[in-house]
Amino acid sequence: MKKCFSIGLIFIFLIFIFLSMQTVDQNVEQKIPPIWELYYKGELNQALGLAISLLSQSPEHPEINLIIGRIYVDLKQYSYALPYLEKAVKNDINFTRIKSWGLSYQGIAFYMTNQIPEAKRVLQYCIDLNLDKDSVNIARKNLGIFGLSIYFEEWRILSTNVFTIQKQPEVETGIEDYLESAESALPIITSYVPYENKKRLHFFIWQTWEAGPIIIKENIPYENYKYQIVHIHFKDNVVRSLAKIIAYNRWFPQDPIVTNLILDGFGFFMEKANIDRLAEAKDQIAKLKITSISIKTLWQNWDTLPIEVKAPLSGSFVKFLIEKGGKEKFNLLLKDQRYENAKQIYGSKQLDEIISEFEKKL
Repeated sequence: MKKCFSIGLIFIFLIFIFLSMQTVDQNVEQKIPPIWELYYKGELNQALGLAISLLSQSPEHPEINLIIGRIYVDLKQYSYALPYLEKAVKNDINFTRIKSWGLSYQGIAFYMTNQIPEAKRVLQYCIDLNLDKDSVNIARKNLGIFGLSIYFEEWRILSTNVFTIQKQPEVETGIEDYLESAESALPIITSYVPYENKKRLHFFIWQTWEAGPIIIKENIPYENYKYQIVHIHFKDNVVRSLAKIIAYNRWFPQDPIVTNLILDGFGFFMEKANIDRLAEAKDQIAKLKITSISIKTLWQNWDTLPIEVKAPLSGSFVKFLIEKGGKEKFNLLLKDQRYENAKQIYGSKQLDEIISEFEKKL
């Protein structure tokens, strides 16, 4: 009798444990959708805090691990992201969209931590599984952008601790020449804008640039500052793109608010750092019979002038701005490059004086 009673107690206890676990699981599941809502609104830090708190209740939960991994990737904390993404992929035993998104984001995290073979493996696996349309499309595009698709297998590749250069076989210029240009320019660029090497800067040199929309789903030239990747035509300037990547990542992992006058202008300045581009700008203005130039207007609307004028004009203005305002203020401007923020950094009076003095030189 006592034995039966004991067995009955154990049975009741097990049922209680089972029901308690079901309740915990239900509570966890109910809290996941609001976190996704925060994520898609861009409120990443709030979403991260809630997800980490929820993970303590269910450490192996694949979707919670996916949320945390994706947030860390979006925050450019790639090494932190990898363990969570690995759990998301491993623990999604039903092969749902969770595994697909986990693999797709793993590809980014592996690539950004210089684990190139792993990036290729997980991106290709995501594509082969074909579990979720959107995540597969991202994986397929990144496989191309990162130069990991079969299309790039015959390209010549040369890597250092800082750079990776890949050159299409049809390009006649030696790959060493592109590397030398980048290496020679780097100390000049970083004398203006400090740079901490997080991953190799990746340059792809194209001959048949028309294939770009097919292979990487983008037109050539294509610059991805977050991934620190450039796909350019063999006649394009490596230094200009290098300068823009470094300027964009000056305050890594924070993404800057970009304006063409400042970011492109810095690239055009560095492209010909030892040449007076002001004379070139004046020649183009005269050639095109442009009667007036407003830096403020160009700052706020990049499309007001043709590129033949904008290139030397923006390059010479950025050079002048650094000379007059100093490197420290220019680096602060790289966080938020809008005209309104420039007034805060330089002061309205000084900025007006700098712009006025520059425009008189034209």
